[in-house]
Amino acid sequence: MISIRPPIKRVMDMTTRQVRCWFDHETALSPNGMYQFFGGVTFPTLVKDADTGIPHIVGYAMMLGKHSNGTMYVFDETEWYMVNHVTDMATGAIVNEGIVEWINGIWQKYYASTFGYRQDDDTRFRYILDFERCTMVEPKPDFYLAEWDDDAQPQSIIDQARQQDRLYYPKGSIIFRQLEEQAANTDSKSIDYPAVHALRCCMATMDRFYH
Repeated sequence: MISIRPPIKRVMDMTTRQVRCWFDHETALSPNGMYQFFGGVTFPTLVKDADTGIPHIVGYAMMLGKHSNGTMYVFDETEWYMVNHVTDMATGAIVNEGIVEWINGIWQKYYASTFGYRQDDDTRFRYILDFERCTMVEPKPDFYLAEWDDDAQPQSIIDQARQQDRLYYPKGSIIFRQLEEQAANTDSKSIDYPAVHALRCCMATMDRFYH
């Protein structure tokens, strides 16, 4: 999990749903100002490991902040496997960590709890139901279906933003790595790269949410 300079102070405008943020050290990667925060999620799904080719199940979630100047920053990201923690029945110790603490942390840092997604109904229903039933998540996240006719549409949004230097994410981050891997494998589907798929869902849905 990563975090790029979360704000030390933030105030939400309840009318526009934008958040004014102040940062400890104002830099090019975290300027003060008004932000629209919107996330993207890939519910855990079967993917092939880029290095070994071995299939495994993994999900991904990220939070994007769009500054009023149009520049976008991936502030937070995480891979995840389940909603709730799995605990040892005897000791109560956490055996496998769920995404609940990350979701709660996103709200605390950015006043954000809305995510774009695009997956099959069975997968969507299973995980959204888990969120609704989870007593540890508050407020409950909202999920908006990302709509596009083919993968070229959301990918073009990402490519254009990168070419115009309007999309920033840390070098070495999950999204950085998967965008590089995807560029080298043009025959792949976006769902093969959960971080790329989540970013597509976020960017394809964000403007619809704020307008």
